Order: sequence, then C-alpha cells, then structure tokens
Amino acid sequence: MALVDGAVAAYSAVYRDGGRRVSVRTGVLPGERGRELAELTTAHALHRAAAAGCAEVFVGHDADDTALLDAARSLGLRPAAAGWRYVRELTV
Repeated sequence: MALVDGAVAAYSAVYRDGGRRVSVRTGVLPGERGRELAELTTAHALHRAAAAGCAEVFVGHDADDTALLDAARSLGLRPAAAGWRYVRELTV
C-alpha cells in the first residue's frame, strides 16, 4: 500500500494459489497516476511473495492500459497469454 498525505493512493494485493504461484492485483487512484506508485506497490508485493517461497507470478492488465503494461515490463514481467472479457446487462 502506498500512502500520499496519509491516505491510501495505491495498493497491490497478492493471491496465492496454495502453492508456488501468485496473482497480483494493483490499483491506483486516478489523481495519483503517473507517480510510479503501481511499480512501487507491485515490486513490494513481488518481493514479499518471493520471500514466502512463491516462484511464479501472474498479473492481468487491460491491453489498452499502457501505463500498467509499462509498469509490468519495468518489473521484468513479460506477456504470457491474452484473454477475453464478456459482459452482459442484467435485469431484475
């Protein structure tokens, strides 16, 4: 978690699969973007995951989110797969 003026500005959460793989979810408040907070929090999360014995990490980013894609590359992550999202309007 990264704080700016005492308030949460960014976070990275790690989800472990019970073994040696983890998934990382990162979020940054819109007003705090461009300050490399995603890199900071993700690097910290990856360091803690490695210290806990994890050997492989998976992250997911939207293909058009160039800032997070750049952050992933700066941390040594590389593309491994592509996916699709599906949406449906729900009615009551």
